[in-house]
Amino acid sequence: MGIEILKDREQWDRFVDGSPYGSIFHQWDLLKIVEKHTGFRFLPYGITKGEKLIALLPLFSRRVYGLRMVASPPPRTGIPHMGFVVSEAFDTQKQDRREQDLETIGTELAGELETLAPDHFFMSLPPNFLDVRIFRWLGFEVIPSYTYFLDLTPPPEKILASFKNKRRGAIKSALQSGLSLEIGSDPEDLYRLMKARYDELGQALGIPGIEYLQDLSRTLPDAIRICNVRDGDQVVASTMLTRYKDMKFWLGMPKPTGNANDFLIWQVILEAKSQGFSTLEVVGANTRHLSAFKSQFNPALVPGFNIRRRNRRAAVAEYLYRLTKHRKGSAHEV
Repeated sequence: MGIEILKDREQWDRFVDGSPYGSIFHQWDLLKIVEKHTGFRFLPYGITKGEKLIALLPLFSRRVYGLRMVASPPPRTGIPHMGFVVSEAFDTQKQDRREQDLETIGTELAGELETLAPDHFFMSLPPNFLDVRIFRWLGFEVIPSYTYFLDLTPPPEKILASFKNKRRGAIKSALQSGLSLEIGSDPEDLYRLMKARYDELGQALGIPGIEYLQDLSRTLPDAIRICNVRDGDQVVASTMLTRYKDMKFWLGMPKPTGNANDFLIWQVILEAKSQGFSTLEVVGANTRHLSAFKSQFNPALVPGFNIRRRNRRAAVAEYLYRLTKHRKGSAHEV
């Protein structure tokens, strides 16, 4: 058993591809972009039991105002969840074997944190990974988290009929108003709309900058796309989508005038169905005012967990973490 830094990008991505919990946010190229734009050092750990690789553990480390932070994901990236990735065989194993693997993962993580000695450690695990008992037993704080998933398997008319009346009416009005959807790779309008909204609220934008969005679009062109809603020549709504094992509304979708976001959500649902995706993740369930809007599209509420550990300097570290992640803004719509 052990934990070590992995250097083989192809080995890493093959493991992520095979894992039921591997997401676009675990892909090597995306993690390197995060490292480039946040100043956090990417630590691509692998955890083994015997000769077998049983988990990947992407961590990011940085000293901020004299305090060591270790996180997965780091703040101000807009990434809703990351955390460790278990093997392809994990869910098919008997319960005692799964618990043995989790014991190894938890113990190795706790041991490595003794070496890294962060003042503040935070990890947001993938949705639906529910067995986090080992981390509570090892002294981590365990915090519930949530996201939304839309089931795309019913026919479009049944999906639409499940929406709240107000949302169906907004979609109908938007369709009659002549709005159009364009899918591309240029994040300029997305960044402009996001920044304008945060400026209006007097908040700093919760991502490193437009270069971050450009690197994501350029480096992962098949997996990351920009969806813009046009009203004539003007882009009035925008979002960044990910296309991997499912489709996700990721960054953006700032509050527009009119019904542009209703139109955007409905058109993305149709687009995702046409590409054969069975689920669409809609991030925002952890934010009260966002959930009030998004719940009207009748998504399933899917739980997950965050884990955290703080030392004696926890009060200051917690303040800094909240300052960078929350007070400077989330990159999701506001």
